[in-house]
Amino acid sequence: MQLLTKSEFPSPSSQKPFAQVEWLFDQRASLEANKSTRKNYSGCKGYFVKHLQEELSGKAISELTADQLIDEYALIRFKTYLDDSELSSHSKVGHLSAARNVIKFAIDNEFISLKDFINAPSTPASRETDDRRPYSEKEFDGISLALDQDLAVARKALNPYVRTGLGQDPRYVRGGWAKEENQRWY
Repeated sequence: MQLLTKSEFPSPSSQKPFAQVEWLFDQRASLEANKSTRKNYSGCKGYFVKHLQEELSGKAISELTADQLIDEYALIRFKTYLDDSELSSHSKVGHLSAARNVIKFAIDNEFISLKDFINAPSTPASRETDDRRPYSEKEFDGISLALDQDLAVARKALNPYVRTGLGQDPRYVRGGWAKEENQRWY
């Protein structure tokens, strides 16, 4: 693991006003071994920067540092932003968790002067669709019809053989195995 120093902390500029915040997200993501988790930090970074842009619209932001952008209420404001977004509840929980970890990372490594922050509890994630209706009625009818046909074949195969009295022992009749009745007799 690489030790990070404050000298590596980028300075904000007019071209990259959120360079420090983005750097914090990138550094925290780099500590994760799982590719999916790193992708979650990257997605969260985009939403966090959009949140800051909307929050600071109309203000001069080129000189604001991460210390000024991330205060003790940052996570609560970000949660409110996420709650108003169209993201799924699972994505909201993941992004809020990533933001929480980045703020904790920044505090622990003293990249910001904040000593603690107010945690914003996650709302429980839930299914976004109706549990029993993943398909439209027309799709469900097509699936049901196909299943009914397959089930009829399976049920027929499960029924025990009923003697019909047709057929002869195929071993003793010429071409006896060619007739289905003879095969059943055997």
